[in-house]
Amino acid sequence: MPSRGREPRGSGGDQVSPPRYPETTPPPMPSGDYTYTVEIVMRMQETMGKLTEAVDTLKSKQSDQTKKLEKLSQQMYAAIVLVVVFGGIITFFAKSINDLIFHYLTAQAQQQQTQPISQPQQPQEAPKQVPKQPR
Repeated sequence: MPSRGREPRGSGGDQVSPPRYPETTPPPMPSGDYTYTVEIVMRMQETMGKLTEAVDTLKSKQSDQTKKLEKLSQQMYAAIVLVVVFGGIITFFAKSINDLIFHYLTAQAQQQQTQPISQPQQPQEAPKQVPKQPR
């Protein structure tokens, strides 16, 4: 079989080795052991603890606010009931109260009409004094 311009691999050709990368040292850590990693983990745990505490505080404040709103809602309901009850009572007796006031005012007006109208008195003039003459 004739080859088509390719040489089979590994057959008498130059062996090319891959280029070598420059060797570098890894970036230095604050300490040679893993105390830096442990320190980072401990800081993350501290931060997570603070966040957990903040969330718990928010939950307790929210439940307190809910209790206050429920209490306020009950008070508003009680106030509305009182207004309705007193409004109903006043409406029930409004006709009676209106009749009493109307009869009182009409009775006063009738009394004033039945009394004779007296003529206004004119002021009397004081008698003139005649000066005495000396004798």
